[in-house]
Amino acid sequence: MTKLEILEKQHAKAQERREDFLSKAKKEEDKLKELETQIILAKHEERSDYLAKHNLTWADIEKALAEGKLKGEDKHVSINKSDTGYDNNLQK
Repeated sequence: MTKLEILEKQHAKAQERREDFLSKAKKEEDKLKELETQIILAKHEERSDYLAKHNLTWADIEKALAEGKLKGEDKHVSINKSDTGYDNNLQK
């Protein structure tokens, strides 16, 4: 076998391995997308179950948020602050 034949054989083998890896990577990407979809659906299902358990609708939740009865993301209070606006950080 000549050096050229050896190199061509190695190239063909490397190409086959590359195609195999790409195929496996594609399968893993598909699995990730499916899992992400399942996570989103599970979150919606949990919210739906909570609403059903408490006989609420999404409109009830939005109304309570608008009235300030519930804290949404906009009204998040960090651990070292109260909702009165005073900062309890003693390291100042």
